Amino acid sequence: MKKIFYLKPIDNFKLPWDKMYYSYMMGFVILAYTEEEARIMADKKGECENDYGQSPWLSSVLTSCEEIDLNSESRIIMSDYLSA
Repeated sequence: MKKIFYLKPIDNFKLPWDKMYYSYMMGFVILAYTEEEARIMADKKGECENDYGQSPWLSSVLTSCEEIDLNSESRIIMSDYLSA
């Protein structure tokens, strides 16, 4: 059975996310069978954060990957904000 995973950087201000003038992916909500599959899918959609010769979306040191329990308390998982 597929699960929903929420991936995000552990620290937004450390490599590879420390240069604010580049284009970065800052998180993913992914439907996949396993955490490994979710991380691979995120890695394939990565932007400049992948340019340092590392794959931060595959690393549990650089990114978190939380399985969303559909029976848990209601909460916002993702919001998309554009400032004027």
